[in-house]
Amino acid sequence: MATALPRFYCDSLPTSKGTAVEIDGQEFWHMTKALRLGQDQRVELFNGRGGIVTAAVSAVRRSNVELVAVEDLCTLPPPVDSENWHLVAAFADLKGGRADWMVEKCTELGARTLTPLATERSTGVCSNRSTRWKRVVLAATKQCQRLHSMELRESLNISSLKSQVSGSSHVSLLATAGATEIVEVFNDSSKDIRGGTLIVGPEGDFTEEEKYDLVAAGAMPVGLGHRRLRVETAAIAMLATVMMVSEAKATRRKAKAL
Repeated sequence: MATALPRFYCDSLPTSKGTAVEIDGQEFWHMTKALRLGQDQRVELFNGRGGIVTAAVSAVRRSNVELVAVEDLCTLPPPVDSENWHLVAAFADLKGGRADWMVEKCTELGARTLTPLATERSTGVCSNRSTRWKRVVLAATKQCQRLHSMELRESLNISSLKSQVSGSSHVSLLATAGATEIVEVFNDSSKDIRGGTLIVGPEGDFTEEEKYDLVAAGAMPVGLGHRRLRVETAAIAMLATVMMVSEAKATRRKAKAL
């Protein structure tokens, strides 16, 4: 069995066979110091926007490495069914690496976007954490072999989220204790749900007014079991469930189309 080539991020990919590109910074260090790649060794380069190309090392310099594409650039569109889920969660206040872990796992599971939510019981995100989370997203994107990176969006407040929910043509699912279980909602739904927004509240949950406003805007309350979950646990449980259900439905649709 052929061994998968190591994959590296490059924002501006070579577009055709024989075109050269230079890699520096952290990716250069990983390529030459950690993996000790040398002349003529091959790697995959991707840009996080669907582009991927195989390239070979042509020169290793003091501060960068030059690679030459051995094939033309391939650009794939984002998935339209199973990976069209957007997560909005009040996770910016989480301490002890919990927020980093959540960002990493959301990337691995396939969330299209992740948006920090500011509520009465939680704040928005500061710029230094946002910068760190973008690095976490990139590392996780490489690890799980995604071609389209998860987009980390700017913080929303409840008012903005209400407007987003009411103006969307896709379903919005609100994690709510005691509500109908999320799997039952999928099984009983008369709609063919192929994506939407997942909403998870802060430590201590949404206030009653916030929950009322979100439901009034069109969000559908869904349960995640009888246990009390932390923010990051609820977010991952919710995302993993909808991804598995969505992928199973997408597989069945493809089988029927054959």
